[in-house]
Amino acid sequence: SAWHRDEGTSPEAVHHTVAAGDLEDAGELIARHWNGFFNEGRLATVESWLDALGRESVLADPRLCVARAWVALDRGRLDEAGGWIESASAGALPGPMQDGTASLESAIAVLRAVHRFKIGDVGVANEAALQALELEPEGSQFGRVVAHILLGVSLYWSGRTLEAKAALEEAATRAKQADNKLGAVYALGYLAVAHADLAELDEADELADEALRLSDDPGRSEHFVTMLPHLASGKRRRQTGEADEAEQEIGRAVELSRRGAGVVEIAWALLELAQARRS
Repeated sequence: SAWHRDEGTSPEAVHHTVAAGDLEDAGELIARHWNGFFNEGRLATVESWLDALGRESVLADPRLCVARAWVALDRGRLDEAGGWIESASAGALPGPMQDGTASLESAIAVLRAVHRFKIGDVGVANEAALQALELEPEGSQFGRVVAHILLGVSLYWSGRTLEAKAALEEAATRAKQADNKLGAVYALGYLAVAHADLAELDEADELADEALRLSDDPGRSEHFVTMLPHLASGKRRRQTGEADEAEQEIGRAVELSRRGAGVVEIAWALLELAQARRS
């Protein structure tokens, strides 16, 4: 384990620490490294680490409960995610937060914003995103990126498209600076859709193409956030009369949405597909 730590191969370091039976040390390693792997779309890696620790070890550390909540959210297991958020809220930190958020309080605020949006409570998601931005100081990466994304997404679903664009542009810039590729794909995808809604087709194409280039990795290309650039591309092709291409792109968005998108987004993709098939 020590050798792999020195070499920077975190998965192997975690594996050997768990195999040695040192679950406390393994928990510290996971708390330090899970977020980077998560942002690359490597959910299976993070989930396998947490499985290896066992439920009781995870419950004893709010940082690991936060990691569990994120994996559950991105898998679309919303009831499970809610439970892990509550477990994180009830715990006491054994060490510093190391997931790119400033504090446990701010990490939970960000999680609540995402969770409320995914279950369809857009208004509360907007309030939670604003609260998270108040709690997260400038300089923090993961938390502020997600909070800006959720602010933009909740504004979009509140019909405030121009405000949403500004928030999503900020989110996309921050996500790219933080090397949060999933966040960048999500923000750029929503921006592309917003431009398509406003019949700004060239801008929509450019943003969707950029998001898809960032998705060119197995961990991200099959992640639910990639539904957004496919949806934007499909909407744009509907507007230009490319019916077959539109149906293909939106069908892909539907497929991806079922891998962890919120209920509003799944319904949205299905409605867009129905409209494409009527064209």
